Amino acid sequence: MMKNNISAFLLLLVAALVAACDKMPENGDLDGLWQMVEMHSKTVAADPHYSQYTDKRAEKVHWAFQLQLLSMKSAQPVPEIDTNEAVARFQYTPDRLRLTQVYLHYRDRDQLIEDPATTSLQPLGVRGNTADFRIVRLNGSRLILCSEMDSLVFVKK
Repeated sequence: MMKNNISAFLLLLVAALVAACDKMPENGDLDGLWQMVEMHSKTVAADPHYSQYTDKRAEKVHWAFQLQLLSMKSAQPVPEIDTNEAVARFQYTPDRLRLTQVYLHYRDRDQLIEDPATTSLQPLGVRGNTADFRIVRLNGSRLILCSEMDSLVFVKK
């Protein structure tokens, strides 16, 4: 009887380990929860410098990366879209982060953003319905992403 219990326990343990390995981090330091603390923006893309500074700490904007899915959340709903959450598919290489499909997330559905000129996600750090960021810094505690119009600074939570 005791031998059967031990065998059953070991079998469950092995099954749990195999299931856990199924979703191991595949994005290195990028995986996990990041809080946006600063946003530096340009007035127009041709500007040589990001001249507009916004302290984002009070807004509590978080980006969470896992597998090929990014979840973006703000502490308060974004007025234009009547939700505080969006999700996106992304492509990651050591020097680039591309958001390829962005969806507004509502309690009962996800809605694909199709307008490339939308400004509704700017409070979350995204202009349009896709985004292309150069990765300026990525380590275990800090992430800096730069696009044509914005530089986003994150700290790891």
